[in-house]
Amino acid sequence: MQEPISIPAIGEKLKNSIIIRQFQPPDQDSVFKIYKEALKDLGLLNENRSNPANFEEIQKTYLDNNGDFLVAEIDGIIVGTGGYNPDSKQSDTAVIRRMYTLPEYQHQGIGRKILAQLEGSIKQRPQYNQISLFTAKEMPNAAKLYISMGYTKAGKQPQDGFIFQKTLYPLTVRR
Repeated sequence: MQEPISIPAIGEKLKNSIIIRQFQPPDQDSVFKIYKEALKDLGLLNENRSNPANFEEIQKTYLDNNGDFLVAEIDGIIVGTGGYNPDSKQSDTAVIRRMYTLPEYQHQGIGRKILAQLEGSIKQRPQYNQISLFTAKEMPNAAKLYISMGYTKAGKQPQDGFIFQKTLYPLTVRR
């Protein structure tokens, strides 16, 4: 069993060298590997999920589309991912997507750090007042993470998972 790592503040590099940073094009293969490994570990990797389109165009889908995409890196190895882009139906909502951590690095706070950084980025964009996300029913630890960070289940739930939401500025009050 791997020893737990010490996770410093977002963007800070310490002894165990975890960094949460914005995606760069050379990260593409590592990001896709994390996606496949995480789904394989959950028994969810199948034909329908083997090559999602928005992984091939991260720059266009996230960074060039009023969003962001982050990677977590430890000692030069990308171990986690997460991104957001606008909801196609609600212009004041950012949708967090692709929150994955390599199985051997899970339960060490990496997903929490990525999510906190994504929320910080979303708060910097005045068009967003809400955050939503979906997690598969096979990912109960992800659901626990989202609840612990203030997300609540939203409306009618799909059979294959849970939709969570978080209001950033109640009553449309802005900082």
